[in-house]
Amino acid sequence: MLHYNNSQPQSTIVPLRKLPIIRTKFTSSEDQKLMNLVNIMGTNNWDQIASILKTRTSRQCRDRYYHYLSPDLNKKQFTPEEDVILEMKVIELGKCWKTLESFFPGRTEVSIRNRWNVLQRKRVKLIKKQISLMTAVKGKYSKKSKEIVSTNEESSSMESCDSESTEFEDSEPYLNVDWFDLADEFENSIQPEEEFMCEYMF
Repeated sequence: MLHYNNSQPQSTIVPLRKLPIIRTKFTSSEDQKLMNLVNIMGTNNWDQIASILKTRTSRQCRDRYYHYLSPDLNKKQFTPEEDVILEMKVIELGKCWKTLESFFPGRTEVSIRNRWNVLQRKRVKLIKKQISLMTAVKGKYSKKSKEIVSTNEESSSMESCDSESTEFEDSEPYLNVDWFDLADEFENSIQPEEEFMCEYMF
């Protein structure tokens, strides 16, 4: 186990500006070293922890611990009740993930944001399923209407048939909208899940 000596000369601390900045995921080895250092040095010495770890900045170490390694984190699946609260709070407060942390004990802004994106993807799938059903109904409805028009042609003039056809088309304008394109556009606007410290340079 690592031992930290408070009397350690300052010359052994690597200046943070010289630390290489790595933007990939933390390895299991780095996580273990980070946990050992936090257990020894506490959560108020991130500069010194980073200088010993050598491969990460102090902010990367701090955020990795608080967002992924802290024993205080709630890593269980979001409950249906939490999903409802999340939907309501986003409507009320917007996508202020840091602010929303106060409503979800043990959850981080990263996990809350990722859960929101998962819910939006599920909503897109449901919309597409409903569109498929609507399209199928439209096909049957159009076929039936053609049969009715064909029957009417035998007993009425062409002008009357054109009038009925126009009335039918105008009564269901939403059936002519390309709902799949709208659903795809909405799905593309959803941000992918991401690991907080791995995509950015600090």
